[in-house]
Amino acid sequence: MLSGGVRMIPIKTPKGTFRVWTERTGNDPRIKVLLLRGGPGMTHEYFEAFDSWFPGVGIEYYYYDQLGFFYSDHPEDDDLWTVPGFVEEVEQERQARPRQRTTSICSATPGAFDESAGPSAPPAQP
Repeated sequence: MLSGGVRMIPIKTPKGTFRVWTERTGNDPRIKVLLLRGGPGMTHEYFEAFDSWFPGVGIEYYYYDQLGFFYSDHPEDDDLWTVPGFVEEVEQERQARPRQRTTSICSATPGAFDESAGPSAPPAQP
């Protein structure tokens, strides 16, 4: 298992630039998965169960803590907590980590964010 791909990715918002935490595990040119945690108050930690399965089947995956949670910056401005803001945050994370083809595994609210962000994402490359 290849890990250690921790990055603090800058996210530009109307209230300034903040950083979100991501961590890449694995290195597969074919299968890449972005893990979007549920909320409110959830972090990437409950996705760590994938550590026992994904590496063995060659899946590269990315943990992600949304702005305001766990390892990411914690701005104290309620104006930032909107669905369009979260969609833009995920889109900026995607652009910061180029991936040919990415699938997202979401739980709870982020699933709606990911569906909203989907059309703006580039088409999958074979």
